Amino acid sequence: MIQTRPTSRRYFITIDLNMKRILPILILITTWIIAGCSSQTPAQEERSFDVYYIAIDNNGERWPVIGCNDSAVEMTKTVFEPYLAPEDAIRALLTTDASVYEPFGLYNVFEVSELELEQVIMSWNIALTYLSWQLVIWWVCDTPRVQAQLYYTTTQFDNIDDAIFFINDEPLVDILNQAN
Repeated sequence: MIQTRPTSRRYFITIDLNMKRILPILILITTWIIAGCSSQTPAQEERSFDVYYIAIDNNGERWPVIGCNDSAVEMTKTVFEPYLAPEDAIRALLTTDASVYEPFGLYNVFEVSELELEQVIMSWNIALTYLSWQLVIWWVCDTPRVQAQLYYTTTQFDNIDDAIFFINDEPLVDILNQAN
């Protein structure tokens, strides 16, 4: 109940607070404010993605043939992340230690390269992938290996239908054409 009473020329407002009615409302408002101010991060979950390596000269025994009778072979990597992005898989491809894939007889064409992922820009389900530093190509057969490892590792995600790669802002296709 609100009452006003004149005191000289000033008015004071007295509010009769019934704490039984007000307390639940205050708790609700406080909870709402705290929940709205806290930053909620997605839950860390076990998620998997594939990183593609090369089975050299296996004549397509189990996987489709690429280049010089090689095959791109996937190895699954499991991480605990709130979500997955193609960046995770590309970084794993560029940085995985040889002790992970060599025991399986696989080769990583990027093992001797010094490449870093700068960014992936999505445009109409096409991943524009920008890398920097240096790509090292030893043999003619490395050209299709580079393309296959990057392409398969990037396009495994549902929201990516195609991928275009750049190294130091130059299209990878042009770099590979110059290397041959």
